[in-house]
Parts: sequence; C-alpha cells; structure tokens
Amino acid sequence: MDAMNMFCSVIFIFFIGFAWIFGYLIRMMYPKKISVFTAPGFSGTVTLPKAGDYAVTITLPHNSGIASNLPGASFYSAQFSISTTGRQQDIALQRTGKWGAYSCNKDFSGNNSHIIGLFHCHQTPANYDIICTNPEVIHDTYKVEIINYISLGKQMMKTIPGWILVFIAIGLLIIPQVS
Repeated sequence: MDAMNMFCSVIFIFFIGFAWIFGYLIRMMYPKKISVFTAPGFSGTVTLPKAGDYAVTITLPHNSGIASNLPGASFYSAQFSISTTGRQQDIALQRTGKWGAYSCNKDFSGNNSHIIGLFHCHQTPANYDIICTNPEVIHDTYKVEIINYISLGKQMMKTIPGWILVFIAIGLLIIPQVS
C-alpha cells in the first residue's frame, strides 16, 4: 500500500471513530424527549416505546434567572406519581441527589433541564400516567419532560469502539514514520 492510500485510510478510520464518539456525546448531552407537559397541571399520559430507564426533568427557559439554577429552588420539591394506565400499578420515582439536583443540561435554545427523578419501565410499549401531586411549586413557564435516561457510565462505554478506531488510526499514522 503506498503512502497516499495509507494516509487516506487513516483519515477515514479517524473520521469514523471521531463521528462515533461525537454522536454518543451529543446523545448524552441532549437526550431524546419522550413527552412534554406544561402548566397548569404538569400531568398527562405518555406511551413509553421500550423498556428501560426514564427520567422526569423540569425544563427552565433561558431567561428564568440565576436563582432558579441553585439547589433548593422550589421546583426540586415537586412530587410525581407514576402508574401504569389501566392497572393502577405504581412505579417508584427515585429522587436524585441529596438536594434533588442531579444534573443540568442545556439545549440548543439555552433552556436548562434539571433531572428530578428516575423510574424504570418494565413493559413495552405501555401507557403511563404521570401526575404532579403539587404543581404549585413549579412556575407556569417551566415544562416537565420525560426523557430517555442512560447513565454516564453506560454512555461512556458506548464510545469505546470510537476510541479504538481513533487509536488505530493514530497508530497507523505513526508506525510507518517510526520504521
């Protein structure tokens, strides 16, 4: 294989690895929204497409002020009841963090999204009733969203094939230089 073909192969492998890593990092920072609930009740029925972990998040508009991002803001005390439609089987919402604050994501329009709690869906597809039992603690301009949740560790594990491709490309670029 001549030098130009080797260089083109290295660039292609590096690009595929980088695209793999970048794709999973974007998916981690901007998770897929399943459903959005707005004021006044912040409640509704949602169809979850597959079994797995989901998160209840509260999304704040970008102009909501600095105090809304501090732990202990009123929306962290929002309580949610989750049950399977028809069976009335309750599902536990696991609160995240001591103060209710777990992570804060920003979307492309500058809105902040705070994870309030996590729950696990066992059956697919199924309808779930998600009810906010104290909607008065959430400001009317905020939104409650249900997102597909994947833990940071699982997301980082999915980037390993991309890292392997990047290191192979770097190795293929360096090895001919050394020998």
